[in-house]
Amino acid sequence: MKTVWDIAYDLHKGSIVSYEEQLAFYMSNGYIFSTPSSLVWAEAVDDVWMIYLMVGKGSIPSFINAIPYWLPRFGYTRFLLRNEHSLRIGSMERICKFYSLDVNSLKNRTK
Repeated sequence: MKTVWDIAYDLHKGSIVSYEEQLAFYMSNGYIFSTPSSLVWAEAVDDVWMIYLMVGKGSIPSFINAIPYWLPRFGYTRFLLRNEHSLRIGSMERICKFYSLDVNSLKNRTK
């Protein structure tokens, strides 16, 4: 059975930037959230949590519950999965409500 790390590696096959380079970038400049069933690589850009990579069931609520501080928006593309280049930006409050997460306690997290 493949782990979330194996799946992340497979998603990078054929990518311009290697898996190792991206991993090193997020280890130095971003955030890596990992459990046995989910993996997220993200960075804070202005007022947006930019998700570079997300693998596994329950990754979204698990990551949001682990964010070190609140930002009002999140963004992602489906480039690695579907080679889609369009950037999607959404409301963090809206996604928290969708997953029944406690928005107020998350908003109290600051840098």
